[in-house]
Order: sequence, then structure tokens, then C-alpha cells
Amino acid sequence: MGKRRNGLTEKQKSFAVELAGGSCSLTQAYKRVYNAENMSPAVIRNEASKLAGRRDITVMVNNLVEERKARDVATTVSDRELILESLREWIRTAVPADSAKQRAAELLAKITGLLTEKIEVSQVERTPADVVAEIERRLSVLSGNSDKNTPEVPEIPENTLIN
Repeated sequence: MGKRRNGLTEKQKSFAVELAGGSCSLTQAYKRVYNAENMSPAVIRNEASKLAGRRDITVMVNNLVEERKARDVATTVSDRELILESLREWIRTAVPADSAKQRAAELLAKITGLLTEKIEVSQVERTPADVVAEIERRLSVLSGNSDKNTPEVPEIPENTLIN
């Protein structure tokens, strides 16, 4: 069991690859790589922990994880470019009244951020007395008893947030 150039044996490298995969625990990775049939769970945990704590293994695991993330990002970008190009092609080649053309244009606009839903909320600063007066005014309108003594409060649209 010779050492590789980076100072790791084949089993240590396999252990690092298992850990970097992210689908197993330290003990599971250790059991997959090493013969642990006659070892107690406590010994397996201890050995796996010692092995994972080695600087060269930690560096390899971190490098493998970063490489996987970079591949994932590249794949995502590639997929996005493929989707965008397909949508553009559908827009160019579809019949003008074709619903697929319209849908492709909508998706393209949404993906590129041209089509976003915006909800505008306006806020009016009012005092608690203003709020009470508005409630009283609305109640009097609903009851049909318009009181001339009710102080005038500017009417505020019903969808407005009140602070």
C-alpha cells in the first residue's frame, strides 16, 4: 500500500472521495473503504475521525467539494444557455399566431428578468386620531348617519397600509 505523490494511500484517497460525495457519514465512509468487520462501532468512529482530521485528507475533501460545486455551476450555466437558445429559436421559427411562440417569449422574458411581478404599496403616515376618525367616518357612511360634526379626514384608498 504505497503512498501517492500527494502523500495519501489509495484507501485514504477513496475515503476522501467518499466524504466529498456528501452522501455518507464519517463512519460510513470508513466502512466502505476499510475492512472494519471486526471493529467495534466506537473504534470505527475513532479511526474515521482521526483519518478525517488529517490535514492532507481535509485539503483533498475540500478540493473535491469545490470541484463538484464548480462543475454544478458550469452545468447550470450550460443548461440555462441551452434553454435560452431553444426559447429564442422557438420565437424565431414559430408561426406568428402560434401559442408556443407566445409562451416561449414569456418564458424568455421571465428567465432574463424582463418580466417580473411588482406590487406597489403606498404608505400614509397618520396619527392614531386620524385612524379613529377615518373608522368613525366609514362607520357613519355604512350606517347612513352622516354626522356633520365628524372632523374631515382625507379619504385613503382601502388597499393602503396604515402605520
